[in-house]
Amino acid sequence: MVGPGVPATAPPLLDVAVLGRANTVDPSSLRAATELEIQPLIDLLDWYSRLDSLVLDVAVRVIRNEERSEGPGRVTYRASGPAYRLSTESHPHLSLLQDTEIAFDGREHQVLWKAGSLMSIRGQDSRNVPTAIPNPAFLPVSFLGMDPALCPGCQFLLDDIRGREWEVLSGHVLAPKGNPKYLVVPGPADETGPTEYRVTVKGAKVSRIEHHRVGAPISVLELSYGSVGGLRPARFPSHMVLTHPTTELHFVTASLEINRRISPEAFQIPWNHAHTVVDENTGKLLKHYQLGKEEWDPRAIADEQEP
Repeated sequence: MVGPGVPATAPPLLDVAVLGRANTVDPSSLRAATELEIQPLIDLLDWYSRLDSLVLDVAVRVIRNEERSEGPGRVTYRASGPAYRLSTESHPHLSLLQDTEIAFDGREHQVLWKAGSLMSIRGQDSRNVPTAIPNPAFLPVSFLGMDPALCPGCQFLLDDIRGREWEVLSGHVLAPKGNPKYLVVPGPADETGPTEYRVTVKGAKVSRIEHHRVGAPISVLELSYGSVGGLRPARFPSHMVLTHPTTELHFVTASLEINRRISPEAFQIPWNHAHTVVDENTGKLLKHYQLGKEEWDPRAIADEQEP
């Protein structure tokens, strides 16, 4: 389902060589942010960089302004190293993209298109499968925006952030002169020109991320922090609101688990979840109702026999 020429692995999230050159505000009004001002961003990224695993369940409320409709959704996500599994659900009357389940276990990439009960598999990971609802796991670090020219529609992965030294941000994040209300992180250019992220910090935590292009905001993310399942995570928000010109999404964290062992099978979509399975590398049908079961892939037969 991925077009030719799309990289399986995205380029680095942060190219310090271009920072400071893509500002949408008057450069003369900016200065380098101080270490004290940038520390909350580094603390947040350090929290992510120490994650060996993440299991997240988020309830979503989608409001579509132009259609004057709203409805519920759900996102579940688990990740460990290069492996992950992401599932999205949305109410049908919202008319979003088709709900999907996407998984990569380190060897095989699977995409389950839920409405059609069709699953595709391929031998390498893909980073740009569209989802009905964005993955909330990485919204708090969305100011590390990927370059869409290098990897269109690419998704964040835990390994993009894990284990990196984020002090590299020092000297590259900017702030308005005087008493700044936000920090400026230059973003990737889009079809209209350069963009930037304006990051607001409140109480030593990121509370607002505005993605701007010249003349207009692209999106605004507001973050608030509270208890999740009786716990108070140090860095991950309990509630987020992502606003686009036509859509508003409310994310409420139902549960969050970090740094626990996750079995390898948790990053595989069982074949009995799909009526049809196709090998994207060869185009061969591995499971289909018009095929005799003797023609199915042995994995499909094994999954069907499970209780």
